[in-house]
Amino acid sequence: MPFDKLSTKKVSRICNDLKRRSSMTAPDHLSYSSSIRHTVSHLVAFLGWLQKQDGFRRLPRDLADYLELPKAVTAAAACTSFRDYPTLSEAEALLQAMPARSLKDERAHALFALAFLGALRVDTLVSFVARQEH
Repeated sequence: MPFDKLSTKKVSRICNDLKRRSSMTAPDHLSYSSSIRHTVSHLVAFLGWLQKQDGFRRLPRDLADYLELPKAVTAAAACTSFRDYPTLSEAEALLQAMPARSLKDERAHALFALAFLGALRVDTLVSFVARQEH
């Protein structure tokens, strides 16, 4: 379709298609809200640029407004599946299976226990270890 034939109805259809693709059951599902948001932001930027070009100045000024998605769409697209995490008894069994022959092994035990029991992120744990070494 030539860009000079763009109408609010056609842009609205694009928006409705993005809404449809945010559904987890859609065959061409966009799995991240960022994918949908980035698509919309690129389209809005393109429409803004296009309306400034010769031959396209007669396009409706509110075309980009028809791409506005409800928050529920991006929230639904952001839903992810839950991960399986080890239970406390599984983590304890893992800890017991780790070698403990040297000071380095014992340090690894302590780091594992800190990470698991303290629910620390990797960057937090690394900064903790770095402070201990100085």
